Amino acid sequence: MQDFSTAPALTFRVQRASSPFRSFRRYIPTGRGLAIERLPFSKLYGSFAASCFYPGFDMLALFVSYVCVAPGNPLNGGMWLIALALPVSLLWGATVFNPRQFERQFLLADVKLWFKWLCDTEAKDSWSAFSSSLLGKKKGSNFTSWAMPSKELMLAATLLLMSNEVLRSLLSSLQLRFVVFTLLMLPIAAVVAVGSMLIGAYAAYAATASSVAIALKENASLALAALAAFLFEALLLGMLVANISFDEWLLLGLTRYFSWRAAFNALSYFVVWPEHAQCCRSLLSLPHATLRAVALAADFSLGMFILLPMLALAFLPRATWLHTLCLFYTTKGRLKKSSRDADKAKKSR
Repeated sequence: MQDFSTAPALTFRVQRASSPFRSFRRYIPTGRGLAIERLPFSKLYGSFAASCFYPGFDMLALFVSYVCVAPGNPLNGGMWLIALALPVSLLWGATVFNPRQFERQFLLADVKLWFKWLCDTEAKDSWSAFSSSLLGKKKGSNFTSWAMPSKELMLAATLLLMSNEVLRSLLSSLQLRFVVFTLLMLPIAAVVAVGSMLIGAYAAYAATASSVAIALKENASLALAALAAFLFEALLLGMLVANISFDEWLLLGLTRYFSWRAAFNALSYFVVWPEHAQCCRSLLSLPHATLRAVALAADFSLGMFILLPMLALAFLPRATWLHTLCLFYTTKGRLKKSSRDADKAKKSR
Protein backbone atom coordinates (compact mmCIF):
# COMPACT_ATOMS: atom_id res chain seq x y z
CA MET A 1 0.00 0.00 0.00
CA GLN A 2 1.41 3.40 -0.95
CA ASP A 3 0.28 7.03 -0.46
CA PHE A 4 0.46 9.50 -3.31
CA SER A 5 -0.14 13.18 -2.47
CA THR A 6 -1.40 15.31 -5.36
CA ALA A 7 -2.34 18.39 -3.29
CA PRO A 8 -1.68 19.62 0.25
CA ALA A 9 -5.10 18.49 1.36
CA LEU A 10 -5.95 15.46 -0.79
CA THR A 11 -4.39 12.00 -0.58
CA PHE A 12 -5.24 9.18 -2.98
CA ARG A 13 -4.60 5.67 -1.74
CA VAL A 14 -3.50 3.48 -4.62
CA GLN A 15 -2.93 -0.26 -4.63
CA ARG A 16 -0.41 -1.84 -6.93
CA ALA A 17 -1.22 -5.36 -8.09
CA SER A 18 1.36 -7.39 -9.98
CA SER A 19 1.14 -10.50 -12.10
CA PRO A 20 3.71 -12.43 -14.11
CA PHE A 21 2.54 -10.66 -17.27
CA ARG A 22 1.64 -7.10 -16.30
CA SER A 23 1.30 -4.65 -13.46
CA PHE A 24 -1.38 -2.05 -13.01
CA ARG A 25 -2.74 0.43 -10.49
CA ARG A 26 -6.31 0.98 -9.47
CA TYR A 27 -8.18 3.12 -6.93
CA ILE A 28 -9.41 1.43 -3.79
CA PRO A 29 -13.14 2.20 -3.33
CA THR A 30 -13.42 4.46 -0.25
CA GLY A 31 -16.78 6.11 -0.72
CA ARG A 32 -15.89 8.88 -3.17
CA GLY A 33 -12.37 7.54 -3.62
CA LEU A 34 -10.79 10.36 -1.60
CA ALA A 35 -9.14 10.27 1.80
CA ILE A 36 -9.49 13.82 3.09
CA GLU A 37 -6.82 15.25 5.35
CA ARG A 38 -6.76 18.75 6.76
CA LEU A 39 -3.40 20.37 7.44
CA PRO A 40 -2.94 23.14 10.03
CA PHE A 41 -1.86 26.53 8.76
CA SER A 42 1.59 26.23 10.37
CA LYS A 43 2.38 23.17 8.23
CA LEU A 44 1.03 24.92 5.13
CA TYR A 45 3.19 27.95 5.86
CA GLY A 46 6.31 25.86 6.39
CA SER A 47 5.67 24.02 3.10
CA PHE A 48 4.56 26.87 0.84
CA ALA A 49 6.16 30.04 2.26
CA ALA A 50 9.27 30.03 0.07
CA SER A 51 7.55 28.80 -3.09
CA CYS A 52 4.18 30.58 -2.91
CA PHE A 53 3.65 33.08 -0.07
CA TYR A 54 6.83 35.13 -0.45
CA PRO A 55 6.59 35.47 -4.27
CA GLY A 56 2.85 36.16 -4.00
CA PHE A 57 3.38 39.03 -1.58
CA ASP A 58 6.20 40.42 -3.72
CA MET A 59 3.92 40.41 -6.77
CA LEU A 60 1.14 42.07 -4.80
CA ALA A 61 3.60 44.74 -3.61
CA LEU A 62 4.70 45.32 -7.22
CA PHE A 63 1.08 45.74 -8.26
CA VAL A 64 0.51 48.27 -5.47
CA SER A 65 3.67 50.12 -6.51
CA TYR A 66 2.34 50.39 -10.08
CA VAL A 67 -0.90 51.92 -8.80
CA CYS A 68 1.17 54.38 -6.71
CA VAL A 69 3.54 55.54 -9.42
CA ALA A 70 0.91 55.62 -12.17
CA PRO A 71 -2.30 56.91 -10.54
CA GLY A 72 -3.47 58.45 -13.82
CA ASN A 73 -3.31 55.09 -15.60
CA PRO A 74 -6.08 53.07 -13.93
CA LEU A 75 -6.79 49.52 -15.02
CA ASN A 76 -10.21 48.42 -16.16
CA GLY A 77 -12.10 45.60 -14.45
CA GLY A 78 -10.73 42.80 -16.62
CA MET A 79 -7.13 43.91 -16.25
CA TRP A 80 -7.54 44.19 -12.47
CA LEU A 81 -8.80 40.60 -12.40
CA ILE A 82 -5.91 39.33 -14.53
CA ALA A 83 -3.30 41.29 -12.58
CA LEU A 84 -4.54 40.10 -9.18
CA ALA A 85 -5.24 36.48 -10.13
CA LEU A 86 -1.68 35.18 -9.75
CA PRO A 87 -0.66 36.91 -6.46
CA VAL A 88 -4.02 36.08 -4.87
CA SER A 89 -3.68 32.44 -5.96
CA LEU A 90 -0.17 32.22 -4.55
CA LEU A 91 -1.14 33.83 -1.24
CA TRP A 92 -4.46 32.11 -0.53
CA GLY A 93 -4.56 29.07 -2.83
CA ALA A 94 -3.04 26.64 -0.32
CA THR A 95 -5.48 27.68 2.42
CA VAL A 96 -8.58 27.82 0.23
CA PHE A 97 -7.97 24.27 -1.03
CA ASN A 98 -7.51 23.00 2.52
CA PRO A 99 -10.60 20.99 3.58
CA ARG A 100 -12.79 22.43 6.36
CA GLN A 101 -10.90 25.68 6.11
CA PHE A 102 -13.88 27.89 6.99
CA GLU A 103 -15.05 25.94 10.04
CA ARG A 104 -14.47 28.36 12.86
CA GLN A 105 -13.25 25.87 15.46
CA PHE A 106 -10.53 24.58 13.12
CA LEU A 107 -9.57 28.06 11.98
CA LEU A 108 -9.25 29.36 15.53
CA ALA A 109 -7.18 26.29 16.39
CA ASP A 110 -4.99 27.15 13.39
CA VAL A 111 -4.33 30.61 14.83
CA LYS A 112 -3.37 29.11 18.20
CA LEU A 113 -1.04 26.55 16.60
CA TRP A 114 0.36 29.30 14.39
CA PHE A 115 1.45 31.37 17.41
CA LYS A 116 2.87 28.26 19.07
CA TRP A 117 4.79 27.40 15.88
CA LEU A 118 6.27 30.91 15.77
CA CYS A 119 7.28 31.07 19.44
CA ASP A 120 8.46 27.49 20.04
CA THR A 121 12.25 27.20 19.76
CA GLU A 122 12.83 23.58 20.85
CA ALA A 123 10.51 21.58 18.59
CA LYS A 124 11.83 20.26 15.31
CA ASP A 125 8.68 21.46 13.56
CA SER A 126 8.85 25.15 14.50
CA TRP A 127 9.61 28.51 12.95
CA SER A 128 13.16 28.36 14.29
CA ALA A 129 13.85 25.13 12.40
CA PHE A 130 12.08 26.49 9.32
CA SER A 131 14.20 29.67 9.35
CA SER A 132 17.41 27.72 9.90
CA SER A 133 16.60 25.45 6.96
CA LEU A 134 16.06 28.44 4.66
CA LEU A 135 19.28 30.05 5.85
CA GLY A 136 21.16 26.78 5.52
CA LYS A 137 20.42 26.61 1.80
CA LYS A 138 22.84 29.50 1.27
CA LYS A 139 25.77 27.64 2.85
CA GLY A 140 26.64 25.88 -0.38
CA SER A 141 26.62 29.12 -2.38
CA ASN A 142 29.69 31.06 -3.37
CA PHE A 143 30.47 33.88 -0.96
CA THR A 144 30.44 36.42 -3.80
CA SER A 145 26.75 35.63 -4.38
CA TRP A 146 25.83 38.46 -2.01
CA ALA A 147 26.97 40.97 -4.66
CA MET A 148 25.06 39.35 -7.51
CA PRO A 149 22.06 41.35 -8.76
CA SER A 150 18.70 40.08 -7.56
CA LYS A 151 15.13 41.14 -8.15
CA GLU A 152 15.07 42.77 -4.70
CA LEU A 153 18.22 44.76 -5.45
CA MET A 154 16.98 45.96 -8.85
CA LEU A 155 13.57 46.94 -7.48
CA ALA A 156 15.18 48.65 -4.50
CA ALA A 157 17.49 50.68 -6.74
CA THR A 158 14.59 51.81 -8.92
CA LEU A 159 12.34 52.69 -5.99
CA LEU A 160 15.17 54.51 -4.21
CA LEU A 161 15.63 56.77 -7.23
CA MET A 162 11.90 57.56 -7.27
CA SER A 163 11.84 58.11 -3.51
CA ASN A 164 14.79 60.49 -3.81
CA GLU A 165 12.77 62.64 -6.21
CA VAL A 166 9.82 62.60 -3.81
CA LEU A 167 12.01 63.57 -0.85
CA ARG A 168 13.61 66.35 -2.88
CA SER A 169 10.19 67.93 -3.40
CA LEU A 170 9.19 67.46 0.25
CA LEU A 171 12.41 68.30 2.12
CA SER A 172 14.52 71.34 1.41
CA SER A 173 17.28 70.43 3.87
CA LEU A 174 19.97 68.17 2.45
CA GLN A 175 20.76 66.77 5.91
CA LEU A 176 17.15 65.72 6.52
CA ARG A 177 16.98 64.12 3.08
CA PHE A 178 20.13 62.15 3.87
CA VAL A 179 18.68 60.92 7.20
CA VAL A 180 15.38 59.79 5.66
CA PHE A 181 17.09 58.23 2.66
CA THR A 182 19.46 56.28 4.92
CA LEU A 183 16.56 55.01 7.03
CA LEU A 184 14.81 53.85 3.85
CA MET A 185 17.89 52.07 2.54
CA LEU A 186 19.45 50.42 5.61
CA PRO A 187 17.90 48.65 8.66
CA ILE A 188 19.66 50.91 11.16
CA ALA A 189 16.73 51.29 13.56
CA ALA A 190 16.12 47.53 13.67
CA VAL A 191 19.80 46.83 14.41
CA VAL A 192 19.80 49.43 17.22
CA ALA A 193 16.57 48.04 18.73
CA VAL A 194 17.70 44.41 18.64
CA GLY A 195 21.15 45.37 19.90
CA SER A 196 19.64 47.23 22.85
CA MET A 197 17.57 44.17 23.75
CA LEU A 198 20.62 41.91 23.56
CA ILE A 199 22.75 44.27 25.67
CA GLY A 200 20.05 44.34 28.32
CA ALA A 201 19.80 40.54 28.21
CA TYR A 202 23.53 40.06 28.57
CA ALA A 203 23.59 42.52 31.48
CA ALA A 204 20.83 40.57 33.18
CA TYR A 205 22.69 37.33 32.49
CA ALA A 206 25.85 38.71 34.11
CA ALA A 207 23.90 39.98 37.13
CA THR A 208 21.63 36.98 37.77
CA ALA A 209 23.56 34.12 36.09
CA SER A 210 20.35 33.04 34.39
CA SER A 211 19.77 31.93 30.83
CA VAL A 212 17.74 34.99 29.92
CA ALA A 213 20.26 36.14 27.30
CA ILE A 214 20.30 32.79 25.54
CA ALA A 215 16.51 32.53 25.63
CA LEU A 216 16.06 36.08 24.38
CA LYS A 217 18.04 35.36 21.22
CA GLU A 218 15.35 32.93 20.09
CA ASN A 219 12.44 34.74 21.67
CA ALA A 220 9.68 36.77 20.07
CA SER A 221 10.85 39.76 22.11
CA LEU A 222 13.45 40.54 19.45
CA ALA A 223 10.76 40.44 16.78
CA LEU A 224 8.66 42.85 18.84
CA ALA A 225 11.71 45.12 19.09
CA ALA A 226 12.07 45.03 15.30
CA LEU A 227 8.37 45.89 14.87
CA ALA A 228 8.77 48.74 17.35
CA ALA A 229 11.68 50.01 15.24
CA PHE A 230 9.42 50.00 12.17
CA LEU A 231 6.79 52.05 13.99
CA PHE A 232 9.43 54.46 15.28
CA GLU A 233 10.70 55.04 11.76
CA ALA A 234 7.18 55.66 10.49
CA LEU A 235 6.53 58.20 13.26
CA LEU A 236 9.89 59.87 12.65
CA LEU A 237 9.16 60.09 8.94
CA GLY A 238 5.75 61.60 9.66
CA MET A 239 7.34 64.26 11.86
CA LEU A 240 10.15 65.07 9.44
CA VAL A 241 8.07 65.11 6.27
CA ALA A 242 4.97 67.29 6.32
CA ASN A 243 2.06 67.24 3.87
CA ILE A 244 2.91 63.80 2.51
CA SER A 245 0.19 62.15 0.43
CA PHE A 246 -1.04 58.56 0.68
CA ASP A 247 0.63 57.57 -2.62
CA GLU A 248 3.93 58.96 -1.40
CA TRP A 249 3.57 57.05 1.88
CA LEU A 250 3.05 53.82 -0.07
CA LEU A 251 6.01 54.55 -2.33
CA LEU A 252 8.32 55.15 0.65
CA GLY A 253 6.99 52.03 2.38
CA LEU A 254 7.60 49.86 -0.68
CA THR A 255 11.07 51.38 -1.05
CA ARG A 256 11.93 50.41 2.49
CA TYR A 257 10.46 46.92 2.03
CA PHE A 258 12.49 46.03 -1.07
CA SER A 259 15.62 47.85 0.19
CA TRP A 260 15.54 45.87 3.41
CA ARG A 261 14.88 42.66 1.48
CA ALA A 262 18.02 43.32 -0.58
CA ALA A 263 20.06 44.25 2.52
CA PHE A 264 19.05 41.17 4.53
CA ASN A 265 19.47 38.92 1.50
CA ALA A 266 23.09 40.09 1.22
CA LEU A 267 23.56 39.85 4.99
CA SER A 268 22.42 36.22 5.03
CA TYR A 269 25.47 35.21 2.95
CA PHE A 270 27.77 36.89 5.48
CA VAL A 271 26.00 35.14 8.37
CA VAL A 272 26.44 31.62 7.00
CA TRP A 273 29.90 32.13 5.50
CA PRO A 274 32.30 32.04 8.50
CA GLU A 275 31.34 28.58 9.72
CA HIS A 276 34.67 27.93 11.46
CA ALA A 277 35.86 31.45 12.36
CA GLN A 278 34.86 32.18 15.94
CA CYS A 279 35.90 35.83 15.75
CA CYS A 280 33.72 36.42 12.68
CA ARG A 281 30.77 34.70 14.32
CA SER A 282 31.14 37.01 17.31
CA LEU A 283 31.18 40.07 15.07
CA LEU A 284 28.15 38.85 13.15
CA SER A 285 26.08 37.86 16.19
CA LEU A 286 24.19 41.16 16.22
CA PRO A 287 23.44 41.15 12.45
CA HIS A 288 22.42 37.50 12.73
CA ALA A 289 20.05 38.24 15.63
CA THR A 290 18.62 41.20 13.71
CA LEU A 291 18.14 39.04 10.63
CA ARG A 292 16.21 36.41 12.60
CA ALA A 293 14.16 39.03 14.46
CA VAL A 294 13.10 40.80 11.26
CA ALA A 295 12.38 37.45 9.59
CA LEU A 296 10.16 36.40 12.50
CA ALA A 297 8.33 39.74 12.43
CA ALA A 298 7.88 39.46 8.66
CA ASP A 299 6.58 35.88 8.83
CA PHE A 300 4.18 36.82 11.62
CA SER A 301 2.86 39.78 9.61
CA LEU A 302 2.53 37.76 6.41
CA GLY A 303 0.79 34.90 8.21
CA MET A 304 -1.75 37.25 9.76
CA PHE A 305 -2.20 38.92 6.37
CA ILE A 306 -3.23 35.50 5.01
CA LEU A 307 -5.27 34.36 8.02
CA LEU A 308 -7.34 37.48 8.67
CA PRO A 309 -9.39 37.24 5.42
CA MET A 310 -9.99 33.57 6.19
CA LEU A 311 -11.28 34.49 9.66
CA ALA A 312 -13.55 37.17 8.22
CA LEU A 313 -15.02 34.76 5.65
CA ALA A 314 -15.49 32.03 8.28
CA PHE A 315 -18.03 34.17 10.12
CA LEU A 316 -20.18 34.61 7.04
CA PRO A 317 -23.32 32.41 6.95
CA ARG A 318 -23.09 29.20 4.91
CA ALA A 319 -19.36 29.73 4.27
CA THR A 320 -18.48 26.11 5.13
CA TRP A 321 -21.28 24.72 2.99
CA LEU A 322 -20.25 26.81 -0.02
CA HIS A 323 -16.58 25.94 0.44
CA THR A 324 -17.28 22.19 0.60
CA LEU A 325 -19.60 22.42 -2.40
CA CYS A 326 -16.99 24.23 -4.51
CA LEU A 327 -14.09 22.07 -3.35
CA PHE A 328 -15.62 18.60 -3.74
CA TYR A 329 -18.81 19.33 -5.70
CA THR A 330 -20.74 17.86 -2.82
CA THR A 331 -21.95 18.81 0.65
CA LYS A 332 -20.66 18.02 4.11
CA GLY A 333 -23.66 15.77 4.77
CA ARG A 334 -22.98 13.72 1.65
CA LEU A 335 -19.34 13.33 2.63
CA LYS A 336 -20.37 12.01 6.05
CA LYS A 337 -22.88 9.64 4.45
CA SER A 338 -20.20 8.43 2.02
CA SER A 339 -17.85 7.78 4.94
CA ARG A 340 -20.55 5.82 6.82
CA ASP A 341 -21.33 3.77 3.72
CA ALA A 342 -17.64 2.99 3.28
CA ASP A 343 -17.38 1.87 6.92
CA LYS A 344 -20.43 -0.38 6.54
CA ALA A 345 -19.01 -1.95 3.36
CA LYS A 346 -15.72 -2.56 5.14
CA LYS A 347 -17.41 -4.25 8.12
CA SER A 348 -19.57 -6.46 5.88
CA ARG A 349 -16.50 -7.99 4.24
